[in-house]
Amino acid sequence: MGVFLFALLVVFLLGLSALWFIGNNLPPLDSSGNLLTANLVYFFLALFASLAAGLSLVLYCLSFVLERKKAETLTRSERAKFLIRKALRRGLELAATGCLLFLLKLLGIFNPVNAVLIVLIISLIEVYFVSNKS
Repeated sequence: MGVFLFALLVVFLLGLSALWFIGNNLPPLDSSGNLLTANLVYFFLALFASLAAGLSLVLYCLSFVLERKKAETLTRSERAKFLIRKALRRGLELAATGCLLFLLKLLGIFNPVNAVLIVLIISLIEVYFVSNKS
């Protein structure tokens, strides 16, 4: 019963995140149909926030299933902190990657070199945090 309620909560929060993003950001145009810079910035900040929240929530739920063996030595509260930090970090990294690639595509400067560069930079950030044991 507890797993079902937790899964229902996850689906509910993901749905709210998607509805909040769609409801607040479509379309990012002024009354004459021109794209405003402020609306574009707000659009990407809201996209980043909703992607980060949704992806972090999904990754946190998946980490309970996939990371059982790695976090067995930790206490219950330490395990929860470890898993939430890891999920938040990865959710933020994936959201940043998606938003940056979408922004490059929207601005018309998307090419494979830029995409690989962004993915490599985000990967280096992840490697730094994984190898940092402080």
